[in-house]
Amino acid sequence: MSSLDNNYNQFLADFILQCVNDGKNSVLEICDCAEHELSNIENELKRIEQLKNNQAKLNNVIRQLKGYNIKDNIKNNDAVISSLNTNSIVPNMSELCVKICERLENNSITSPNDLMNSISSIEDNFYVYSAIKFLTDTGIIKRSGEDRSIITGDNWESRPKRYENNI
Repeated sequence: MSSLDNNYNQFLADFILQCVNDGKNSVLEICDCAEHELSNIENELKRIEQLKNNQAKLNNVIRQLKGYNIKDNIKNNDAVISSLNTNSIVPNMSELCVKICERLENNSITSPNDLMNSISSIEDNFYVYSAIKFLTDTGIIKRSGEDRSIITGDNWESRPKRYENNI
């Protein structure tokens, strides 16, 4: 007899003994118990698969954000203030948020593509989109109902602002 057979036989004996100890004495009850256990295992495997999927996505986020570079499009010569917690987003994101808000302040309504094209190069559109998403999620800007343009939101007064160095 192989060790696989021995392992299975031991598992089978242990499983049946556990079922009997739990008051399941018939073959049907033991089979129901095995099917229930199988269902639990399948659910746990699905949960683990989702965790692996999220792990891969988070690794991609880290890879993308650690490689963050807006090149010469963003100049850090001015301090940026905000009542929002922009420390939780990537470096220079505050500056992008300020530029987006300044653009909206001057043009009132604009499309996401117009914003991305006017603020950065095509290679950096991901970062501008991330800033647009951050500003939308915090209610500083919103999408208009009709043409989905970007307009000022309910929290517009909380937008990040530029602090000039001549205090």
